Amino acid sequence: MQAFASMKYLVTFKKRFTESGEEADSPSDLVSPPDGVVLDKVFVERLEPPNQHVAENAGEAGEDDGFLTFGTESWMYEVVDDRTDEFLHELQNSRVVLQYDEMEDEELIGPRP
Repeated sequence: MQAFASMKYLVTFKKRFTESGEEADSPSDLVSPPDGVVLDKVFVERLEPPNQHVAENAGEAGEDDGFLTFGTESWMYEVVDDRTDEFLHELQNSRVVLQYDEMEDEELIGPRP
């Protein structure tokens, strides 16, 4: 098994929800760097939109029944170090990535006592 030097990125995506609170998409599936760029991908968190409960009455207010609300979804990616340019290019050309940050190992471990 070959070991690769790697970098970790925390990526936050725009996540769509339906009026009833159902997930409307899987934004991390819309980012697909070339094979061999991503070593691992781990789900971190999903934040529902703050106006989710307000949207329940949107149809009564005369708004479009197909109204979608937006939250966020975050994933941690481990990327082959010498291929980070390919990964970042894919993120920058995506219409669903809101933010990405390179993470240091110390940030992943958390504070030490």
